[in-house]
Amino acid sequence: MVNVTKKNFLEQSNDLLEHLPSAAFVAIDEEMTGISLPGWKRPQKDDTPADRYNSLKKVPERYTIIQVGISLFHANPMYDKNLDAELNFEPEFFVRTYNFYLFPPSSNNEYTREVTLNPSSIAFLSSHNMDFNMWMQDGIPYVTGETARYLMTKFEERYEKKRENEGKKESPTKKKPIELTRPDDITFQACAMAGLREWIDAATPVEILLIDTEDDTHEGLSYDLPSCNSFLRRSLYETIQAEYPSLILEKLETDQIRVWRLNPAEKLLREQRLEKEAWEHLLVNQVGFWRIFQALSDACNGREILWNYPPSKSADSDPSHSERGAKHSRRRIPIVVHNGLMDLLFLMTHFDSHILPSSYSEAKKMIHDYFPVVYDTKILSTEYSDTEIRNESTALGDIYKKLCPTGLASLKHMNPDENEEEGGQAHEAAYDALMTGSIYLTLCTRIMASLPSEAPVVDEDEVGCLEHLLEEGENKPQNEENARFLFGRNKLLTQLHLYTLFCIIVSSFI
Repeated sequence: MVNVTKKNFLEQSNDLLEHLPSAAFVAIDEEMTGISLPGWKRPQKDDTPADRYNSLKKVPERYTIIQVGISLFHANPMYDKNLDAELNFEPEFFVRTYNFYLFPPSSNNEYTREVTLNPSSIAFLSSHNMDFNMWMQDGIPYVTGETARYLMTKFEERYEKKRENEGKKESPTKKKPIELTRPDDITFQACAMAGLREWIDAATPVEILLIDTEDDTHEGLSYDLPSCNSFLRRSLYETIQAEYPSLILEKLETDQIRVWRLNPAEKLLREQRLEKEAWEHLLVNQVGFWRIFQALSDACNGREILWNYPPSKSADSDPSHSERGAKHSRRRIPIVVHNGLMDLLFLMTHFDSHILPSSYSEAKKMIHDYFPVVYDTKILSTEYSDTEIRNESTALGDIYKKLCPTGLASLKHMNPDENEEEGGQAHEAAYDALMTGSIYLTLCTRIMASLPSEAPVVDEDEVGCLEHLLEEGENKPQNEENARFLFGRNKLLTQLHLYTLFCIIVSSFI
């Protein structure tokens, strides 16, 4: 498993989105700044789920997510279940686990939200080695879907307009040109312009700057002017644009101006690079984790997943989906949680709206629209497992110790953390997600082993032995029935009640 912050978000999110479409299922878990309100009292036994929801919804509206753990489980097509364990050297499943640190955006108050800390929750997480410095300093920003789509649309409109204006003469600036009066400033600019002229006269193709070593592409000739203050930079900009309109000017972080001398092909290459870098900056510093949330929702709905650059408007003009750089899953990929109603409600308040629907039925429909296929290992263990499981504690750590005391030998970790011998610990979101997925796999295997077998189960490349996850083929009706009545698909727990996600209005889509 790997910790993901702003520093490596682009790389790791690309890795997750590339492998997501082929996953058998995805397990998630979260750590939050609070899980109960001050003065919270346990619900009464005669409370209805709607009553329970009215008090429950205030928690994700008040507190924020610290970590989101995501584990992708992939069936290994080379695994042969008919071989004895000592002869089977292939793992049954591959797993990739990511530990995302989330922190509200600090650069734009319009899109951020306040962070409220519950002392009890923070003390608990601190005792389990939560890295709060990493969370606050390098946490990945996030926005709601509405905001993300607005930002991405504005990005595309800006660059589309720029492409349309390519080749057109810019209207002269209305600003009054700078007139240098100080002798030192006049001398500095004269020397800078003389150096530029000398470079123009002497520049040769040997001085080509190599930009992309992987593609072995070149981006033309460049020359860096001396560092200076903003006043002198503006004067240089005006002078160079007036005397050498074909040159391209770029401000560097070192308070210098870089001058580019490009032919048409090199100019196009540079513009593509700058647009790609601007897109990546938008993803890392503004859109943030919404990119992952939307991909999980797309995968769970069986839609195409945007995972690389460049963006492109699809037929429905929604920039969150792309005809290029997209991968499509052949089926709806389930989301697996453990006692996960609160996790899903937190996702809704972070990526749909800060305020949840007022009614219980509307909240169910909202969750179902984003994640139509959900399995909860808490329900699976308490309602659908054998008495050996049901009669003991079904807390995440307890049931994992019982079912997987030494981990799952049938799993192979594809992105292990080389800096951790243990690979994680309880109450770290990534490790809890890994435990959740391992429990789900083990419980499903136990349930299937207890069923009378009328025909041998055929392993599939994408889901392995989890045949009830298949949604195509001649066994589809039986798989759907098994998913509901044997594995508790789309049921979550609200303290004392089963929370059934699908409603009459949307049940036909299940």
